Amino acid sequence: EAVALGLLVRDSSGIGHRFRHPLVRSAIVQGSTASERRAAHADLAAVSAAYPERQAWHLAAAATEPDEGIALALVGAARLVTLRGGASSAVSALTRAAELSPNIKDRSRRLADAAYIAGQSAQLEVSARLLEESRRGPVDDVDPYATTVSEMYILLYRNGEVNDAHRGLLKVLRTAPTDAASPEALQRALNVLITFSLFSGDARVWASTDAELERFGSRVDPISHVLRDAWGDVARAGHSVRSRLAENFDDVEANREPWTAVRYAVAAFYVDAVADYRHYVHRIVDQEGATGAITNMMVGLEVLALDYIAMGELDSADATALQGRELAEAHGYALFAHQFMGYLGMTAALRGHTGEAERYRAAVDRWGRERAVGLLVQYASLIGTVSALGRGDWEGAYRHASSVTTPGTFSPHSEQAPRMVLDLVEAAVFSGRKDQARAHALAARDAGFESISARYKLMTLAALAITSENADPTDDGVGRQAPETPRSLYRRALAVDGASEFAFDHARVRLDYGAWLRRNRELTLARDELGQALTAFEQIGAMPWAERARQELRAAGVAATQVPQTDSHRPVSRLSPQETEIAELAAQGLTNKQIGAQLFLSARTVGSHLYKIFPKLGISSRSSLGRALEDVRPESHND
Repeated sequence: EAVALGLLVRDSSGIGHRFRHPLVRSAIVQGSTASERRAAHADLAAVSAAYPERQAWHLAAAATEPDEGIALALVGAARLVTLRGGASSAVSALTRAAELSPNIKDRSRRLADAAYIAGQSAQLEVSARLLEESRRGPVDDVDPYATTVSEMYILLYRNGEVNDAHRGLLKVLRTAPTDAASPEALQRALNVLITFSLFSGDARVWASTDAELERFGSRVDPISHVLRDAWGDVARAGHSVRSRLAENFDDVEANREPWTAVRYAVAAFYVDAVADYRHYVHRIVDQEGATGAITNMMVGLEVLALDYIAMGELDSADATALQGRELAEAHGYALFAHQFMGYLGMTAALRGHTGEAERYRAAVDRWGRERAVGLLVQYASLIGTVSALGRGDWEGAYRHASSVTTPGTFSPHSEQAPRMVLDLVEAAVFSGRKDQARAHALAARDAGFESISARYKLMTLAALAITSENADPTDDGVGRQAPETPRSLYRRALAVDGASEFAFDHARVRLDYGAWLRRNRELTLARDELGQALTAFEQIGAMPWAERARQELRAAGVAATQVPQTDSHRPVSRLSPQETEIAELAAQGLTNKQIGAQLFLSARTVGSHLYKIFPKLGISSRSSLGRALEDVRPESHND
């Protein structure tokens, strides 16, 4: 009858029906009584047995009193929708499940779970309200694990209060009965505790976290141990992380909460394995972007930005970091915002934009120090080191690098200490501290860095080469070979399988090798290596290192007129499709605000893109865009 009246039509499956128009649905629903709507939902639930998630919603809408069976069905629906990237819907499902819970403790736990997911999906005010509701009732009926995890997690990401967050969660883990939490709640609590420890970068914080992992023993999920080893101390515990990540990936992809999945991706970055999971990270970002967990999207964007930096794709790194920073600031996640500022500072340092790099470095360092967020402070030191190395400020580079770890050692629980091995070695060598440089290279070798990843092997062999005093291999007369020479070490480094994927690091090792060849008067070989390094640096956009390569080429006897120069009157690299679109709109006279309205970007993001576009086109103002685009349009549109 409804079909005949034109109220319903067949849906796309050809099996069910839908309202002909949303206004029809609205009119019918608004014109019905509450009891009629509940009866309709009950009828729909009865015919939805084949679709448990849909049935749970209809049962919940029809219910008028607490019902644990319906509450459990909603909890199951919340899990399924969360796995699909529907965190916002999961909050609604868990909130309704709490309303239908006969048991006060179940109600508290479900509200706290809803608060946690709300905090992940940029609903911070909703999260705070749900947390307050979860605490109503007798103290013994409040789930201490669920409520504290949610509260402390928001405290970290909103305000950066890492030590307070860690202490608050640690107190609950130590004082609440060990059987007070379900396996899922305990696992979430321990993973969040590990996350707090990562941001602290403090050995004492990590020690207390390790004690909890040991205390809970077999109740700790193997994935938590993988995260701990990848985040906690790669120098000493990271050698098996790549293989363990691979072993557990199918389980994480199919069954784990999305926040566990993105932590997995972060672990992959710390052992240079993002390439193995890049498609997965992109899927997380796409899936969580609309109605999912915004925090997961931002962590995914962080991993991608770091990956782009490692690959030498600085334009993509900037675009990704700008997108992440805009999201973080729009939703009030200050910690994320400062992480993205750090990545923008790193690309600026690589490009040789010293003033911009220093502004980002100082801002990230100040905010991190005020809150004892060691991870940010260390990353600020990395920015300072890379910027100083690029411009030949060896003392400045050494000062920044040695603030992360003492030469010859790798500070425990420091994210950057092992990753900066070649930075510190180069800074020490060029500032005249050769003994310290050698001690640091040997420490990396003795710690087995070569077995962690291709990048670590590249860095370790290069550090050994640059600090080696041996000129040529010799035999001691009794059949024992002398230590490897710089030549053999450099060649081994550059030939490491997979190392060329890390474009900047590979090019800098080639530059060091070319300089060594030039100093040893092997000029033909030196010119070849230096020429390849120069090409790589120019493709990356790492202009300070490109200039260092040119200087070495001139010292190797290449005439100044024969050394390739960057022509300031031609584009130094191609525009991406989005950059081309922005440039063309700006050339038409549109303002940043007008361009943003058309492309769904903020005016600041448009301005940041233009800031990168101008040097690519070899111009310095909007008035020159039209002619510059004529020169590159055929090339840009074939991207």
